[in-house]
Amino acid sequence: MIVLTGPEDDSRPELKLTDCVLERSERNGIVAIVDEDGDWDDVIEGVNLSLINCTINNAVNPINDCGVKLGDWHRNADPFHLIENEVLIQSTVVEHCGFHGLYFRFCIGTYDIKNDSEDESNYSENGWEPNFDDPPWRPEGLGCGIFFDNSFPEYHGQRFRVTINIEDTHADENTWDGIRIYNSDGETNIKDCFILDNEQCGIFYDFSGDPLLVTIEGCIIQDNDWEGVIARKGSGHFVAILINDNQFIRNAINPADDHGGEEWSCAQIHLKGPLGLGINNVMAAENQLSEIKNNIIYGGEEGDHGITGILLNDHMVGVVNRLPGIVEIRNNIVYNADMNGLHLFEYQLQEFQQVNIGPFVYNNVIYGNLNGIFVSDNCPQNNLNWIQNNIIMGNATLGIDYNAAGNPTFGFNGFSDNGDGDDDVDGCQIDQNSVQDDPLFVNEDAGEEDFHLLYDSPMINEGNQGVDFKDNDGSYNDIGAFGGQSGGNFTSEGFEDYCVIPDEDDFNNDNYTLKYDTYWMLGDKYVDHSKVLTITAGATVIMLTDVQLQIEGTLVAVGDNGWDSGERILFKPNLEDIDLDEENAFIPSSKQHKGLYFYEAENNRLEYFRIWGSDQYGIKSKKTTSFTDFENVRCDHNESDGFYIYGSSTQGYTDVEVIDCDFWYNGSDGIAVSGNKELASIFGGTAKYNDHYGLYVYNHAVQYVVDFISEKNDSYGFSLNNADVFEITDVRSINNGNCGFRFHNDTSFLLGCHALDNDKNGIYCSYSSEPELDDCRIANNGYNGVDYNGNTAEIKLLSYSSRVNIDNGSNDIWDEDVDPGEPPDECLLFSYIPTPIMNPIEGAGNYWGDIENDDPEDWFDCFKPGGDPRVEYENIMDYATFTGASEGKHTESIEYENAAKRLYESARRYEREGEYRRSITLYIRILEDYPESAVAFLTPKHLSVCWWRSGQDISDLISYIERFECPEEASILEDEIFFTLNRIFPFKNVILIRYNSKYITHLKQNSDI
Repeated sequence: MIVLTGPEDDSRPELKLTDCVLERSERNGIVAIVDEDGDWDDVIEGVNLSLINCTINNAVNPINDCGVKLGDWHRNADPFHLIENEVLIQSTVVEHCGFHGLYFRFCIGTYDIKNDSEDESNYSENGWEPNFDDPPWRPEGLGCGIFFDNSFPEYHGQRFRVTINIEDTHADENTWDGIRIYNSDGETNIKDCFILDNEQCGIFYDFSGDPLLVTIEGCIIQDNDWEGVIARKGSGHFVAILINDNQFIRNAINPADDHGGEEWSCAQIHLKGPLGLGINNVMAAENQLSEIKNNIIYGGEEGDHGITGILLNDHMVGVVNRLPGIVEIRNNIVYNADMNGLHLFEYQLQEFQQVNIGPFVYNNVIYGNLNGIFVSDNCPQNNLNWIQNNIIMGNATLGIDYNAAGNPTFGFNGFSDNGDGDDDVDGCQIDQNSVQDDPLFVNEDAGEEDFHLLYDSPMINEGNQGVDFKDNDGSYNDIGAFGGQSGGNFTSEGFEDYCVIPDEDDFNNDNYTLKYDTYWMLGDKYVDHSKVLTITAGATVIMLTDVQLQIEGTLVAVGDNGWDSGERILFKPNLEDIDLDEENAFIPSSKQHKGLYFYEAENNRLEYFRIWGSDQYGIKSKKTTSFTDFENVRCDHNESDGFYIYGSSTQGYTDVEVIDCDFWYNGSDGIAVSGNKELASIFGGTAKYNDHYGLYVYNHAVQYVVDFISEKNDSYGFSLNNADVFEITDVRSINNGNCGFRFHNDTSFLLGCHALDNDKNGIYCSYSSEPELDDCRIANNGYNGVDYNGNTAEIKLLSYSSRVNIDNGSNDIWDEDVDPGEPPDECLLFSYIPTPIMNPIEGAGNYWGDIENDDPEDWFDCFKPGGDPRVEYENIMDYATFTGASEGKHTESIEYENAAKRLYESARRYEREGEYRRSITLYIRILEDYPESAVAFLTPKHLSVCWWRSGQDISDLISYIERFECPEEASILEDEIFFTLNRIFPFKNVILIRYNSKYITHLKQNSDI
């Protein structure tokens, strides 16, 4: 129909067709004539051909020869003539041709055959013309979808350098092969193709002298009568072929038909010849081994099985001083073959130059075949342990049938139910590292096979524990196709990674352990009453959409070695590549799970545990009677609260400790606690960037909060509603979008707390709130010049019954830019009512002022304000107020006080950074060298806390205090030290009793003291 001949200027003929239809030709659709008149004087050098969205031929108006034919296809010249083409055939259909769909003979150059639109590229149903006899050697009635033919009996090593890229293309129902590449000498990539129902092979590949890399990847190769893929190499050179991530389904189903196939030599994947890295390799990819990796190779249901799954046939036995090709067979699932899962026939397993050599058969599932692995008697002994980490199960005759010499030993494999149940191997040995037990697949039902390992499979972490064999999450090798560094990458089938927690409703038959690995939770799971679920360090649980884990028994999930190692425990949605350090990290609702729910659970322990991506709470705990050691836990990026602890009127919590936990980027509160008294204690940790409160406590829910930071939350940093928290120590509420501390009907005691740089008040009290402050710092809170209803004050009192108790404490309450104007931009204290609403403020050590006008470093006395702090809109103190201050008690110089304060500030900095032992040294210096300074009276509390946090014996601290001596002028300091020691240890060594609004402390005798 279209003939390309040589132009008069000897340039290449060029043809570009887009959206064209070619039909009705007695010969070809498009053909290039190499020599038009036979005298070889006007031979063309090549063709530039581009076909975009074209259709060639149909069944009604046929083309009798080929759809496209390029090259010296006459075969009537000696020598033949090579032409170099540049071909792009995109989104084109070539079907129903009498011979081949695409036929390239004695052609070099680059060939891109691909799909780039919604319309499929299709080269199918070709080879229908039984009487076409050109060339005469061609079997009658056979045609390929795509055929590269460089065959010639006297090519004498002629190089046919060609680059072939076939992508996203169909080659179906042809009377010969779907794709046939004969005597190729170049690079070939066949990717994401469908090759179905051809009457011989899906892909036939025959190599020339020293070809380049061949890749077959992501294809579905199904129901072809002969091999799914056959690749053969006849010369002494080696070539690497990569057959990865494909599905081979029911190929080799009719090998002994009229085409002359033989059953014993037919397989779904058949490699014949030295395919792989060898001693005399001269290919470009000289360090590349051949690979058969991550393929699903399925024989079919009973009655239509393929012959063999994988067949390696080196066929050069007896050749002296040569190695076989080296082939890696990794992470494949080979099942339901009528003959062998893996068959080695005439394969050179031998020692050469003191190097053990053979195929590497690692981490496969070989299931339900006649034999799992069959090694023929033409394969010499190989001492290398080349079969490792495979599950070989349910094969009708033997797991491994080893007919070669040597009786080798193989280890780290899993065997089950081969032969009559105990016929795992013959002709070889199994060492003590192999597991002869049911692997516990997710599903073994015919037609529904799922070869993931269940969470309690005996194959988990039992493979070779060498570094090169580790799973890709860093854990030890899981025996089977989902283990090893290539484990579970079945992209064409969409299998997920690793182990699946079963679909049963609950863990109710035994106590379970999820070992170091990655698990998929596909449905809601329960841990029943009295049962224990244990999760070991390094485990990851991926929770699918709307899935929840409910604990009614006990959960022990203990990670190790900090957050930067692989030893933490992670609960997460099915998402990758989410930057959780970003404030606006997006988690689509279609991926969110429902988190972790404790209900009436007891004796749980979580450590180095992280949960994110829930559409409600990260963790919810309700009516839990005992919950200990909730330590180093992160709840972040959950739609509601990070952690919600809830009690009831009839059953509260006991001994709930939240230690060094972080709650970030949650859609509501970082941590919310509601319930009865003595519900929880919170030691250390942070709540940041949450959409509501950092820490919310309601209805008598918390006993202690110690050393906690609530920062940059959208509303309150710390909100207490009828909470009656016993003691809040060293809590910092900073840079929050509303107030630092909000008290509603609460009488908490604050010791050493900071409320700094919050958008509204540092402390906000409403409805009978009466917090007591000691050694607190309330500074730089409030908008500047935004409103005058009290939102700019450091402390805001909203109702008649609200008050703040600061007597007998040492507090800093100031602002950098307090303006005594009318009305003031900011004030230190605000109340709606002009009546007395607070206890006397002249307690020892309190500082009220304006840092801009009066440097607090110069003031260590107590001040009696000159103005009335209780008058609406009036500053509690301005510059003139200081003239009425009492003269200093301290007899030492300002330099004395400044030196002590510098030590104190350094010690506090080290304490905040966790450098407790360095802090202890500085605090002791203050007590011994500056006992009469103002900061000396603040030091005992911090010294005691640092001593405890550094892990030192408290009895040593008591011994030090008993020996402590100070000048007569500072003798009150000794009493202060003992009083503070008792007050500051509300933990295992101390019982605190509240009586008549006073805190009485008793030491509890135990082994620590």
